[in-house]
Amino acid sequence: MPVGITVEQMANRVEGLFRSIGSAHSIAELVFIVGHGSHSQNNPYRSAYDCGACGGRPGKVNARVFALMANKPEVRSMRRQRGIVMPDNTHFIGAFHNTGDDHVDIFDLELIPDKLRGAFEQKKAALDQALKINAFERCRRFANTEVFSPADALEHVDERTHSFFEPRPEYNHATNALCIVGPRELTKGLFLDRRSFLVSYDPAHDRSGEILLKILTPVVPVTSGISLEYFFSTVDNETYGAGTKLPHNIASLLGVITGHSSDLRTGLPQQMVEIHEPVRLITIVNSTRDILNQIMERNQGLSHSFRNGWVRLVCYETDRNEMYVLSQSGEWEKWNAENEELIRIGSSSDWCRNERGNLPFASIVGSSEMHRIPYLH
Repeated sequence: MPVGITVEQMANRVEGLFRSIGSAHSIAELVFIVGHGSHSQNNPYRSAYDCGACGGRPGKVNARVFALMANKPEVRSMRRQRGIVMPDNTHFIGAFHNTGDDHVDIFDLELIPDKLRGAFEQKKAALDQALKINAFERCRRFANTEVFSPADALEHVDERTHSFFEPRPEYNHATNALCIVGPRELTKGLFLDRRSFLVSYDPAHDRSGEILLKILTPVVPVTSGISLEYFFSTVDNETYGAGTKLPHNIASLLGVITGHSSDLRTGLPQQMVEIHEPVRLITIVNSTRDILNQIMERNQGLSHSFRNGWVRLVCYETDRNEMYVLSQSGEWEKWNAENEELIRIGSSSDWCRNERGNLPFASIVGSSEMHRIPYLH
């Protein structure tokens, strides 16, 4: 019997990813495939910060294996036959983002072609800078923490993950409120205050909605599961959450208990949700109402999530430039939002500096001068 997966199965997975995110017709020469997970010393809830789509495990193996599959000559040949357009020398790099200390491990560096070494060093420098800025944005939510630059912030979050005395190593996923499914042009240049899941999808290459169905089938359970565990753990932390983590003990590697004896605590501890607002996730999908109605008819799980109000569904129709909200009665209602002003900012770091609470969304324009511009939702 064959061991592992066949070349055709590899090609199917590679093709499926690029078609689902709308990149089958334009792929760069150097592509990073980045999984995520978290490691910190004082965190018995480790899987709560790992990858929900990976079954609560880190995504490092998935990223590395995908890159190795995508680089196989046989898979490249099948991609070309199936209409996946990319340069002949396109190379995939597997990597892993530790969301606790904001560092990225890059795998199989020795496999990078010599002619792409310069491009890799350039992209690696941009990635390193992005990690520093991400750490800076995270640090503003920590109490009694002062950092004055992105570089200081990266050093600080690294220290937090290695401290046995730090009950709040990270706040990732806290304050989640949105999931935006569409081309990344919709959110390019927007500061969303780390409150949105961003799912890439191009409706222009999916007139039937088949790709969207494949995207929403795993995305909605994962994002709504994260949202709802934070929702209920915030609404009643003792009943649906886990209370303070300070007296928690790990029981038989199955879960945690309070003190030396209690029922297993099934929710999230106070230190993970204390800055969270208990709101239901709003999922904005760039599609049409007809396609979304067909998807809900075909997938009862999605229908129950949307029609029963566990997740608020919004359809953004590009042709009309209008948004429609799925009401509790199951009807689509036009979102008649008034013109509002979107603050214009030079950088997210400037906008976050010395701020602790949630910030309004803003437009990043690359200038230190801030002023207001009209913005239509």
